Amino acid sequence: MSIEVTHYSPRRELCNIIQSFFVMEYNEKFERSDYLLPSGRSVLFYIETDKELYFEFEGMRRKSLVNTGFYLACVNRKVRYTHGKIRVVGASLHPIYLGLLFQVKPKDLINNFVSLDTIHMTESDKLPLSIDGLKTLDTIHLIEKFMINKLQNNPLRTDVEQIYQRIVEAKS
Repeated sequence: MSIEVTHYSPRRELCNIIQSFFVMEYNEKFERSDYLLPSGRSVLFYIETDKELYFEFEGMRRKSLVNTGFYLACVNRKVRYTHGKIRVVGASLHPIYLGLLFQVKPKDLINNFVSLDTIHMTESDKLPLSIDGLKTLDTIHLIEKFMINKLQNNPLRTDVEQIYQRIVEAKS
């Protein structure tokens, strides 16, 4: 009756954005309580759960409700939660990319679980709200594809690349 945790490396072109992927799985029918320990990392994750979960932040009178779906979070306090069957596929992100990818500031995620469907994105940029049953590696590839697409279509990235080209050309 333990949670299995596995780590995966991101694609080479995403190593500056994603520190690592992780998968947490608990497949028993008995509920158990667990803790998330503070890491200070920003995380994009997909959670599959058989019922809604409440995450209780130590020292705060606030709970976050989480259902199956994609979320952004950054935890710097110990968090307690009780769950049954659960699968979490997540990516630990370098915080500087939160604004570029999601137009979110790290401070807005501290001790908060923000559903991706509440973040303003165009329909073509969104991840599906539910991907139940998708294999773990397929979920990781879906997240990687999403990240690459967001970076390629970001106008800020194009502006930065144009400025870089002007600097290089001016030195020639």
